[in-house]
Amino acid sequence: MNKGISTIIFCAAVLAAFAPFALNAPGSDFAWEIADEPMVATPVDAVPTPVFTAQPLVESFPTEIVHAPSAVEVEPGVLLAAWFGGTRERAQDVGVYLSRSSDGGRSWTAARRIVDRAASRDASGLYVKSIGNPVLTRDRKGRIWLLYVATVGGWSTAWVEFIVSADDGGTWSPPRRLYTVPGWNFSTLVRGAPIHYRDGRIGLPIYHETFRKMSELAVLDEDGSIIDKVRITRGRQSIQPSVVPLDARRAIALMRPAVPPYRVMLARTDDGGRTWSDTIATNLINPRASVAGLRTQGDTVLMAWNDHQGWRANLDLALSGDGGETWPARVRIDESPDPWVPPWPDRPFTVSYPYLLRTSDGLYHLFYSYARAAIEHVTFNQAWLDGALGS
Repeated sequence: MNKGISTIIFCAAVLAAFAPFALNAPGSDFAWEIADEPMVATPVDAVPTPVFTAQPLVESFPTEIVHAPSAVEVEPGVLLAAWFGGTRERAQDVGVYLSRSSDGGRSWTAARRIVDRAASRDASGLYVKSIGNPVLTRDRKGRIWLLYVATVGGWSTAWVEFIVSADDGGTWSPPRRLYTVPGWNFSTLVRGAPIHYRDGRIGLPIYHETFRKMSELAVLDEDGSIIDKVRITRGRQSIQPSVVPLDARRAIALMRPAVPPYRVMLARTDDGGRTWSDTIATNLINPRASVAGLRTQGDTVLMAWNDHQGWRANLDLALSGDGGETWPARVRIDESPDPWVPPWPDRPFTVSYPYLLRTSDGLYHLFYSYARAAIEHVTFNQAWLDGALGS
């Protein structure tokens, strides 16, 4: 092929990759289902005694490294947690592992592998080097979705795939590739929790790492096809959005910084995700690490993030009572005893990639990667949170 023609095709593919869909599908109701689910007091919330526990998710992890946890409540008292594990990040032996709790998170089953690169390769017929970053959600039909990234090399070559379970994680469908752009379908990743529209569609926070590091919100129908997509950020400021609805139309996106000054980044929407404000840097330092946000009630937002300038050493919780404008209340959950400790003496110790979940009993659950050797599970209630943050 003529070199000039090849260049034109390549450029067209790149432009297609970053061309946003128009969020104007006829008949769409851009309102999140949170409007129909006001926060109410629960039996656990009503107990004034603080509740706080912290321990590894399972007794033994079957791989050398584990990372990027996610979790979902499939029914009251029944939780699933997923993460990726292997000999190292992006290794060919990486798989996504799943554990189940039937007692509200107090105990968990042994980890089992549910998908790997071979399954993705066999389903698509395409070469897959590795997978990672699993994200769990439950749709209104009761099906459990697990979305993850597959790659042919580095993360900049990744795309999104998903599997679905109709029996609460017992069995799973073959992997399907999620086409986030027409034509060129690389450099799309997931990390943040999906959100749900009240008409049944799923809002999926995604991000890109090729050429321009940016965040987007994709809208999926109930069959797993992207029907709309809009940019949350412009330029190269931030990735890995955690979208937190405040009411039916308003939401904030909390994001990992991609460029200096390395602060937690924030953007807002007032129209259900059709448009987003300019991205601003908060006053919260962050060493280019994943953050997680969760609405507690009203405009109160709970966030987990790495409060450190240099590396992922400290993991903190912060609370904002004004929809992310200010974060006056903070508490430390975990920290590195020494930056250079086992399991990798040549790498800094990290506590990172938090994931927040609030279950129907009112309990909060925080999952995170502990030195990439374990997935830590922290459980607490509102009474503990109020006391720890001085609320």
